[in-house]
Amino acid sequence: SIHADVNMPPSRGVLKLRFNQDQACFACALESGVQVYNVDPLTEKGRIDFDVVGGVAHVEMLERTNLLAVVGGGHAPKFPDRNVMIWDDKLQKFVYELAFPTRVVSVRLRRDKLVVVLTTEIHVFSFPGPPRLLSSLQTQPNPRGLCELCPSLDCQLMVYPGSQKGTVMIVDLLSTEAPDRASTEWICHAHQHELSCLAINRPGTMIATASTKGTLIRVHNTQTRTQMAEFRRGSDSANIYCLCFSLDSAFLCCSSDKGTIHIFAVKDQSLNKKSRISWIFFPAHTTPLTS
Repeated sequence: SIHADVNMPPSRGVLKLRFNQDQACFACALESGVQVYNVDPLTEKGRIDFDVVGGVAHVEMLERTNLLAVVGGGHAPKFPDRNVMIWDDKLQKFVYELAFPTRVVSVRLRRDKLVVVLTTEIHVFSFPGPPRLLSSLQTQPNPRGLCELCPSLDCQLMVYPGSQKGTVMIVDLLSTEAPDRASTEWICHAHQHELSCLAINRPGTMIATASTKGTLIRVHNTQTRTQMAEFRRGSDSANIYCLCFSLDSAFLCCSSDKGTIHIFAVKDQSLNKKSRISWIFFPAHTTPLTS
């Protein structure tokens, strides 16, 4: 088997990293397979080797269960990038395979749903068990695969880019399944430029957005449908890679191609004086990460 390690050359590098829903673990999609880590303490919890899965473009965990969704990619994939494979780590094998007509750009999981994002479509399936198609949504071109699910059992919100530039579509997945349930779709006008990043907090009460300009981050309340905060990352444009709420929704983290991490206080915004962490040196026993 070919195993990934932190000193791997770029051709065998990390293609995607995703935390699970409670942020206690994360999975790495690698040119050489999949590796899953526990956060605290930082230890490897499992892997899918290259000879089993090949290169992987996307991986998504389901909480701390034995199920992972995997999409092939990289220089040497074993499976097409149009297929979503469900891996059962307990059985050590793939248990389901879903094929699509075009490339899968992201996959999202929650306790009762599997969501597959294509460039202009989103497909919602029942999960776990044999996936059953519940609904399909047409979208504007979404090459970044922007889509997030609320993980709470009490809230089934899904957010993704709207039809107009800079807007977010917020949909209650229950309304897409039950024809007699009133639609709760809401279009949030978040930015003037195209969206580059989305996040939803664990209870589903807040969404955070950033645009391709990368200077402002806005937070909206999904219950009152109003903007509740605006944070400035900087004055120059940046490519924002990730937005993430803390588990208690008190803080919002932002990373970008500027080599900095910004942490903003959402609930007590008076704390927002200096919230930037800049990695300016590396101890001798560590190796700088490159994207």
